[in-house]
Amino acid sequence: MMTHPKDLDHICKVCNKAFAEARILKRHQKIHMEHKPHRCDQCDMSFAESSNLSKHKKKHTGELRNIKGKPHLCSVCGRAFKWASSLHKHMKYHTGHKLLSCTYCPKQYVEARSLKIHLRSHTGERPFVCDICQKSFTQSCNLEKHIRIHTGERPYICPICNKGFTQSGYVAIHMRTHTGDRPYVCQTCGRAFSGSNTLTLHQRIHTGEKPYSCEICGKNFSRQETLTVHIRSHTGDKPHVCNICSRGFTSSGQLSGHMKTHSNEKHSCEVCGKLFATMNGLKAHFKSHLQTAEKEEIVQTVQYTCKLCNKNFEDDTAFNTHILDVHAIQATTIQIKEEDLENIQTMQVAEIITADNQTIQVQTISQIN
Repeated sequence: MMTHPKDLDHICKVCNKAFAEARILKRHQKIHMEHKPHRCDQCDMSFAESSNLSKHKKKHTGELRNIKGKPHLCSVCGRAFKWASSLHKHMKYHTGHKLLSCTYCPKQYVEARSLKIHLRSHTGERPFVCDICQKSFTQSCNLEKHIRIHTGERPYICPICNKGFTQSGYVAIHMRTHTGDRPYVCQTCGRAFSGSNTLTLHQRIHTGEKPYSCEICGKNFSRQETLTVHIRSHTGDKPHVCNICSRGFTSSGQLSGHMKTHSNEKHSCEVCGKLFATMNGLKAHFKSHLQTAEKEEIVQTVQYTCKLCNKNFEDDTAFNTHILDVHAIQATTIQIKEEDLENIQTMQVAEIITADNQTIQVQTISQIN
């Protein structure tokens, strides 16, 4: 009798395969169903799942022919492939070729190598380890892509702006910034994105989902990359090293900001003209001007204070008007001319007698050139 691990308690009654979740078992059971309710209205081909029918319909619409770099189409389901060899391998799924089944889930594979790689997603085996930051991967090709983060190699170039990328797939996503194409739309807020991964990350803003948890302090994160950088705050690991001064940083973003301190690029303060190597340095400096301006503004706003009612005024005109309109019951004005080397000043002195018999003087000066 076949036995199953305790965590695989959802068992198919037809073939006795076990699964970790009921939904996976339900999907698997459709393999045994003679009834295929999802029928193509153009060729009468039937499918057990609606998603497979949707893929198949693209064969008729020619939609898949527009996929750049994937000219080889499956005549059965419409799936596109970059290489003819990949299409040939895929066709074995449709021709009844003996498939290798995963013991954990319903997935099946033509080659033992593909099954071996897939099994690592269940066992957690990650045999390919980065020598620089110790991050591990299930496939050697993923390790090769990852190492480019450390080496700075960007072999895939955008033909429009010459920006480089570590993976070819990133170029395709980047190209949408030039075309304006944003096919992935958030159903909650309607915001559109150029890549499906970006949409998935965005949706966590609405759901509050933070699936990545730090095993050291318990803090949760919405992105694996953010968790990886956070863990370095506990371990002290600084894998991103400046090739000029050998200073280490926990993230590539910090290293990029630091590299500007070695470049000729300078950010100038519009107030005093002082130069800074980084924008963050300029922002920190600019706060000193804002604080000074706030202090000066406070001083200016209380520059004129009425001694009779303690009301404050920003300029002498408002102050003088207030005295005449509010406190004066009698005012007489005299003019005094004073001559200096450059011009003549006319000073008007208004002598004010207030309601409580106080006498004050208000002076205004005008220049005659």
